[in-house]
Amino acid sequence: MPWVALGQAPPPTAPTTPANGGVSTATATRKAKQVRVVSESDESRSAFKNFSDTLLADFRALMQERDDQWAFPIEIHVSGTANDVVEGATAAIPQEIQLLPDGRIGLQLYVRLHNRYDQSEVNRKFLQLLLYEMMTRRYAGQPNAFEEINLRVPYWLIRGFDELIQHRAAGRPSTLFAGIIQSREVLPIDSILTQEASLPLDPVSDAVFGASSAALVEALLDLQGGADSLRSYLGSLPESESGSADDPDPAAQLRTHFPELRGSPDALEKWWSLQIASLGQLQAFEYFPPDKTEAMLDEALTIDIAAETVEKGEGLRKFLPSKKPDAAYRGQLSDFENFL
Repeated sequence: MPWVALGQAPPPTAPTTPANGGVSTATATRKAKQVRVVSESDESRSAFKNFSDTLLADFRALMQERDDQWAFPIEIHVSGTANDVVEGATAAIPQEIQLLPDGRIGLQLYVRLHNRYDQSEVNRKFLQLLLYEMMTRRYAGQPNAFEEINLRVPYWLIRGFDELIQHRAAGRPSTLFAGIIQSREVLPIDSILTQEASLPLDPVSDAVFGASSAALVEALLDLQGGADSLRSYLGSLPESESGSADDPDPAAQLRTHFPELRGSPDALEKWWSLQIASLGQLQAFEYFPPDKTEAMLDEALTIDIAAETVEKGEGLRKFLPSKKPDAAYRGQLSDFENFL
């Protein structure tokens, strides 16, 4: 994992003289955008700008943050073309994170386009940088504090945000969680918190881990003050190895920053089981799948009229002719006129 303050950025260029005779004009300024894309290709630069803007907006929506709520900038360097034949990773974060002249750290992601380009790898590395930035905000304005800080993002957070954002974008996150329940492969919290990216999983186990991680992120954010608690948890990670495979109780720090989870480990696991069951139900903001939508529309547009029941008359009225009772009707509104 990267260590900050090991690399130094080049000094900034000298400011230019204002065009209006050296007189600066007072204008309203706003904070620059957090993410900058660097590429020799205009097409790649535009595509990755759109990608980063979209994923960043989704991440901020989950964390309930404003566009200007950040401390450190991020640069995405894109090279290569889709026709390149290369070996190695699609995306990488440098081991040395730059310390900028103004005392801020500069977070960078290098992306290589090639014939085996893996978008999921890019998504997760970008989310990792966003989590790095959130982890180090408390040190803004304290450049000396960055020396030898180990930035370690728990893998379940990276996978959890990635999977949750994807399924929310599709409009049906409950299908992800319902699959966990149906498979009866609900992972205990300790297994989620201790999983390392370097430990390989078979495809089925990897899918279960990704879905379980997303469910845990969703459940934590749904708690009262969940986004604030998650920011507090992230801010504590540079000073703690909690959440790593070497930690004897990786859930302890999680409980520390989420008041509703404080209690015994058994209570935490019971809460987790209830959350999985709840998240597997269709949520109010979700879309129905096409077949379900079609079936519900058919039902909504169907007229169902019961057959008329004619009571027999009493006394002399029973000898009078009676009208034929109306037949039952069940069909589409468009066909009702023919029935009449």
